[in-house]
Amino acid sequence: MRIRYGISNCYYAIATQGAGGALTYAAPVAMPGAVAISLEASGEEFTEWADNVEWFKQALNNGYNGTLELEELPESFRTDVLGEEKDSADVLFENSKASMKEFALLWQFEIADDANVTGKRTALFRCKASRPGISGTTKTETITPDHETINISAMPRINDNYVKASAESTSSKYANWFQAVVTKSA
Repeated sequence: MRIRYGISNCYYAIATQGAGGALTYAAPVAMPGAVAISLEASGEEFTEWADNVEWFKQALNNGYNGTLELEELPESFRTDVLGEEKDSADVLFENSKASMKEFALLWQFEIADDANVTGKRTALFRCKASRPGISGTTKTETITPDHETINISAMPRINDNYVKASAESTSSKYANWFQAVVTKSA
């Protein structure tokens, strides 16, 4: 029996679109403090009926939509992806006309069985994020941490339709997963 739990090693890598929609990626940047990720598959089923039977059925893969929850959204993500600006006095400014960038999102889940604990690493290739909301609560007899949550949309890449990749510790690409966004081997 195997179980999957925990999210760690969360990274983003800015995507730049080239000719034909091909994406290249900057070096991944750590997003420490990952609390949770929840992504639902996006896409509907298409069914065609003919001759009084289900003639054709296909599920469309439009990627994923959901949330990423962090202890605190890193300032680098705010400036690199959300387009916020930091001035010379170390004040972070949000501009309503800021252009948000696409990015790859990478992370790891733990995989455990009776013998050991390994990991499963995942990369979503073409993501967009929303701005986080603002919330906070007062301290009482106990302290309850407030987290920041961003909405994530992961779409298929334009040039090759790939949405994501994942690998367990047996993969030759596992060790360097967070060094660069993974590419498909021949």
